[in-house]
Amino acid sequence: MRAIAQVLSFDLIAKLLLGISGIILIRIMSEVEYSLYTLLMSLSAMASQVLATSFNRIFIVGYERLGLSSASSHFLGVQVWLMGIMLLATLPLAATHPMLYGCAAVISVTTCLSEFARSFYRQEMRFIRFSLLDVGRAFVVIVGILALAVVTEQQVAAWQIAALQSAALFGVFVVGAANRIKFKDLLAIKPILSLFSTVVAGPYRYLFGYAVLLAILTQVDVLTLKVLAGDASLAAYGSARRYYALMLMGLSAVHVVLLPSVQRASQFDELDRIFRQFGRVLWLLVPGVLAAISLAPWLIPWIDGGRYPEAVPVFQVLTLSAGISLAFSPYVNILMKAELFRYLLVLVGSALIISVSLNMLLVPWIGALGSAISTLIGNAVVNGMTFWRARTYVQGMRTTATL
Repeated sequence: MRAIAQVLSFDLIAKLLLGISGIILIRIMSEVEYSLYTLLMSLSAMASQVLATSFNRIFIVGYERLGLSSASSHFLGVQVWLMGIMLLATLPLAATHPMLYGCAAVISVTTCLSEFARSFYRQEMRFIRFSLLDVGRAFVVIVGILALAVVTEQQVAAWQIAALQSAALFGVFVVGAANRIKFKDLLAIKPILSLFSTVVAGPYRYLFGYAVLLAILTQVDVLTLKVLAGDASLAAYGSARRYYALMLMGLSAVHVVLLPSVQRASQFDELDRIFRQFGRVLWLLVPGVLAAISLAPWLIPWIDGGRYPEAVPVFQVLTLSAGISLAFSPYVNILMKAELFRYLLVLVGSALIISVSLNMLLVPWIGALGSAISTLIGNAVVNGMTFWRARTYVQGMRTTATL
């Protein structure tokens, strides 16, 4: 409970700073530039989540089994080399969209580096330092945006914000992990390939696949809107997602604490205690979700100056999705401990098919709201089935008194 509260408190500060940054961007960027920025962040998030989210979960879940205490640099090397291969494979896109490709590539690389740095502290359960890195990044970003707004006379371009974000992310890596990494080991091909082979040959390949599909699932709404709707719908959706990100603070804090805590639990009493604490946190966060849905019709037009009225219902649907995720998604940490990675892979693959189908059906009909509804249903499928499988697993294991 205390650890979750600590992470949530610092996360609140970081997200508040980033939220203010987002509000400033909504007001000072043109509709076309903000639409481009939304697409840019979506592409870079998907690319970095494929590697950062998947490998950093493996870093925590498989820390002991893979012997990562002495192979951290090689583990980062796997991510760096895979990111390089990914960028080479998508290089043809640079011919048609050079600025978009370049910015997305740089943000993707720096995100991987920064998230790896924070994973050290997460695995060690040093949650205050974990969170302070994000607060520092958010502070640098908001100061940089204000400086750009003054220098450019509020004609800020998407590439400028991308460069600022990348610099802040790289700063997190330098502060958090530069003294822990042996940079020559990033070029040690043989041990890197050996570690990669161990990961893909074992059950962690399913965890990697799960993270890849989950990264696509979380961005399919933006990509579908780009293809099937115009800049206005995408910009409105991007505005709603900015506020929606604030609603995910509680969920982020819960996952940061629960994954390493559940991994270290060796008895059912410990697991029960962890989730009883989570239940108390949940009751504290639910009123905030309900208040956000109720106040959105007044707050959002006031904050963004009424530029994106379509953002209000989109935000309300996304916030409802956040509430469902908050209630049920933390149980995925039990499935992680049980190494039910194949189940998670199949589950997210099924949800992705459902989400893509719904987006193709609803977006041409009701635009950005259709993407929000598709996200809600897709997340509800994943989180509901995750909760059911976790409860079934725990009940089954109790009969054998093993965890």
